[in-house]
Amino acid sequence: MCVDDDLVIQKFIEKPKDLAIINGFTISPTLKAKLGHTSTEKRCLASMGIYVFSRDMLR
Repeated sequence: MCVDDDLVIQKFIEKPKDLAIINGFTISPTLKAKLGHTSTEKRCLASMGIYVFSRDMLR
């Protein structure tokens, strides 16, 4: 997911595979500093869903 420096989502791509697209979604140096990251590595944000079902529901 691509966010601006205020963490507002600007773009979202489901399971990107193209490295150029992934590299275009790295967070800005300003946002990195705001979040307390000191690493020089590129960082990206992602969305993850976790689903929990009861056994009875799945049967």
